[in-house]
Amino acid sequence: MEKNPKETEELILQIDTARIFLAEEEEEEEEASLVVSLKDITERKRAVEALRESEEKHRYLVEQMMDGITVVDLEERFLFVNPAAEHIFGDPKGGLVGRTLKDFMSTEEFDRIQRQTEERRIHKSSNTYQTEIIRPDGEKRQILVSATPQLDEEGNLKDVFTMIKDLTEHKQAEEALRESEAQYRILIEQSNDAIYLLCEGKFEIINPRFSQMLGVTPEEVREADFNFMDLVAPQSRPLIEERERMRERGEEPPRQYEFTALSKDGREIPVEASVTRILYKEKFATQGILHDITERKKLEAQFRQAQKMEAVGRLAGGVAHDFNNLLTVIGGNTSLAMMTLMPDDPLYHDLTQVQKAAERASNLTRQLLVFSRKQQMQPKVISVNSLIQNMEKMLGRLIGEDINIDIQLAEDLWKVKIDPGQFEQIIMNLCINARDAMRDGGLLSLETKNIILTDDYTAVHVDAYPGSFVVFKISDTGCGMTKDVISNIFDPFFTTKAEGEGTGLGLSTVFGIVKQSEGFINVYSEPGEGTTFKIYLPRTEEDVEQHIQELLPEGKLHGKETILVVEDEEGVRNIAVRTLKRFGYKVIEAENGGEGYLKCRNANYPIDLIITDIIMPEMNGKEFVESIKEICPDVKVLYMSGYTYNIIAKKGIIDTNVSFISKPFESLPFLRKVRETLDKKQRCPAD
Repeated sequence: MEKNPKETEELILQIDTARIFLAEEEEEEEEASLVVSLKDITERKRAVEALRESEEKHRYLVEQMMDGITVVDLEERFLFVNPAAEHIFGDPKGGLVGRTLKDFMSTEEFDRIQRQTEERRIHKSSNTYQTEIIRPDGEKRQILVSATPQLDEEGNLKDVFTMIKDLTEHKQAEEALRESEAQYRILIEQSNDAIYLLCEGKFEIINPRFSQMLGVTPEEVREADFNFMDLVAPQSRPLIEERERMRERGEEPPRQYEFTALSKDGREIPVEASVTRILYKEKFATQGILHDITERKKLEAQFRQAQKMEAVGRLAGGVAHDFNNLLTVIGGNTSLAMMTLMPDDPLYHDLTQVQKAAERASNLTRQLLVFSRKQQMQPKVISVNSLIQNMEKMLGRLIGEDINIDIQLAEDLWKVKIDPGQFEQIIMNLCINARDAMRDGGLLSLETKNIILTDDYTAVHVDAYPGSFVVFKISDTGCGMTKDVISNIFDPFFTTKAEGEGTGLGLSTVFGIVKQSEGFINVYSEPGEGTTFKIYLPRTEEDVEQHIQELLPEGKLHGKETILVVEDEEGVRNIAVRTLKRFGYKVIEAENGGEGYLKCRNANYPIDLIITDIIMPEMNGKEFVESIKEICPDVKVLYMSGYTYNIIAKKGIIDTNVSFISKPFESLPFLRKVRETLDKKQRCPAD
């Protein structure tokens, strides 16, 4: 059927319209598709950028981490390492990739790690282990490895991600800490001082020395009812309580102080405490160190005693000069008066009593000088054993039959150098004291031995010094002495005997003789347990001397020589002049050195002997003698003095070639010394 033109046009118009519509739809679809594509690209770019940023962040984190991060394959070969891992393994940058752990381990250590690796592969599990690596420079490092297996899509192990922590410094610090703790523990446990930690009045820590010193165990001091004050002597408790009150007032007591501790068995122990306040388990605690100062206190007491003895000795020496001058006058005048009387004269008897009193006073002064270690001695090399054996019979008569004597003498005893007469006096005085301490009888023991003293002994004995010594020990089973008595026994005039039974100079004399002989003496005694004296005398290598003294008889004491007497003490000068004149000598007297010099210079006849006091005002005896050497260079000189031996020695007078007589002296000994001096040297003629 044919279409008319109008229909045909309408149909063509509809078709064109449809085409246009379809074309427009296609364009819209293309535009929509383009928009979608643009959106997809934008999102994709954003995702890529975000991934890149994330990777950068992770890479930055991995590179900046202090711990090493690695990825290793199944052969333990490094596929990836961060800078920290390179630093840990000590390899330059990039030098680890491709290498294996075996390159940095000992064979034994690598085999051990391999066994763990096999187990990890089987179980596909993470594990952590410690191991040791060896850097290329030989340094060993301790590391902690945390290994995590990485699986592929099929669940098979493809590689291992590891984090590595360097433990070397940490291990070193731990080791140093362990060593420090071990050393601290050893220091505390082996310390000679008692160390403790006290918290809220209870002991938390005590060391072995604390237990040893105070007799308590760690378990005892930690008991709930144990009190710190139980370890403090009663006299020291107020001090400890006052320190606590100071803390309560906010004051800080001194860190170091002394107090007397009390052991479990009741012994009192002087200690020096050093305390520090510390935090312990979030509480204030006291860490303390107690140093036993028993020996130091003993040394201080010995030193004070030595100072006291020295002071008393100086006093004794100071009064000796005046005493001796007075006794010289008394004794000399008495002797001269007795020479004019018959023995049956009543006055002769009275003068005899005066003479005896003067002798006793002279002996008393001599004992004081011995105590002060300033008496002139005549030391000789002797055998102590021989001297004791010679005195054995006499000692038996002295102490009585109710006391047994036990003498134990060491063989091959060393020799000593001491005044024999004074050593006999030591034995006599000690035996008499022992006898008086054993009123009901007992045992007296005398013993000798050789001994070598070391620094360990002398460190705790003030007067002792290292060397070889002969020890004379005398012990009794008597009543003993208390500590207070022992501390005073060597003081002059101190005695525990009843009035009239002793002068109190016996032991002080012993002390002085021993000291002057360069020895020392120790005393051991307890009430009811007897007493022991130990006398230490230094050994000498000299040979034993034999000494025989011949005294001139009275009939040979006269003479006709001219003697110059120089003495500032009028009474002594007068008695010397009268005695010499009575026995035939021609005497010139002078009051001092200056006057003596003039009389010597102006003398018209030879002077055979000068008798001069040593210590005089203006010009002493030595200076006077030196001044007259121009006049009479070889004049004979007899020195005399009432001063002590050490004062004379300082003047340079006393030596083996000088004639000397000590005041006080009696007439006959004085005349013998004059005659001996005159006969010893040639007479010096006057100009």
